[in-house]
Amino acid sequence: MQENNSINMIFKKERFDMKKTTIYIALLCISVTNLFAQKNSFCIDAGVQGYLPDRLFNSNLPKSNPKNGGIGAHIMPMWNHSNHVSYGFNVEFASVTTDAEYDVYHRLNIVSVSPTFKYNITNHKIRPFVGTGMGLYHVFNYTPVLNLGIKPFIGISVYDVFNLSIEYNKILSRINEDPNKYIGFNEYYVGIKGSFTIGLKKTARSKQ
Repeated sequence: MQENNSINMIFKKERFDMKKTTIYIALLCISVTNLFAQKNSFCIDAGVQGYLPDRLFNSNLPKSNPKNGGIGAHIMPMWNHSNHVSYGFNVEFASVTTDAEYDVYHRLNIVSVSPTFKYNITNHKIRPFVGTGMGLYHVFNYTPVLNLGIKPFIGISVYDVFNLSIEYNKILSRINEDPNKYIGFNEYYVGIKGSFTIGLKKTARSKQ
């Protein structure tokens, strides 16, 4: 009898500990969600992107050609001027594959900085947005050192936490190729971006 009481007490204690653990996890999830989702006027948007190979837009290229494909990462401090309008300063790294030279593919490493404008089309929890940026692009080991470029984009925001977008990067100046190295680069690349937004500071904003 005493042994049964001990077993029952152990089961009760385990159930109690499990309830406490569940409550702690729920509170933690709520806290993290609030940290990310609160409508702050100042925030940080950061994430990664994958660049689409040129063969998706040019049927003349073989299906195995990875030209203009690649990966990258970005971080962008943002100021939400209103529920619809946001301004940012995007800092981005891209590693893009060039066309093949004797079946050998090369990569271009590109860093860009650009002031950015973003417009949220609706006020819904899941809402589309459009925007554009214009700034400076630096292609490592090639000239000019600094190149003017643009980056229009379109995407969707989920609860102001997760953003998914497609972005077109176009370097407006011509990259001078090393005569001893063929790079086969058309001064553009298209990326699909995924990012998370973290709020920093909440201030009064216009509702427009």
